[in-house]
Amino acid sequence: MGEQLKYVQIAGMIVPLLVVAIGMASWIFSLRADLDVVINEVSEVSLDTARVNANANEADEKLMERIEELEATITEIAKTQSVITNEYRTIMADHSGFAETLQRMEASGVLPTGERRAYGGYGK
Repeated sequence: MGEQLKYVQIAGMIVPLLVVAIGMASWIFSLRADLDVVINEVSEVSLDTARVNANANEADEKLMERIEELEATITEIAKTQSVITNEYRTIMADHSGFAETLQRMEASGVLPTGERRAYGGYGK
C-alpha cells in the first residue's frame, strides 16, 4: 500500500503541473495569435497612411502648379492694368488740353453758336 500511495502522490503532483503547463501554453499561443492580428492591422494602417501621403503629395503638387498659373495670370493682369492706367492718364491729359483750347476759342468768339459742351475738371 505504501507503494501505491507513492504513485498517487506523484500523480497528484504531476497532474496539476500538467494542467498549469497546458494552460500556460494555450495562453501563450493565444497571445501569439493576438500579436499576429495586431501586426496585420498595423501593416494595413501603414499601407493606408502611405496611400494618403501619396495622394496628399500629388494634391500639393497640383495645388502648387495652379498657384504658379494664377501668379502668372495676376502678373499679366497687373501689366494690363498699368497700360490701361497710362492710357487713361493720356486721354485725361488730352481732354484737359482740349478743354483749354475750347475755353480760348470761346473767349475769342470763334466757337459756333449753341456749343454747350464742357471739358476738363477731371481732377475735381
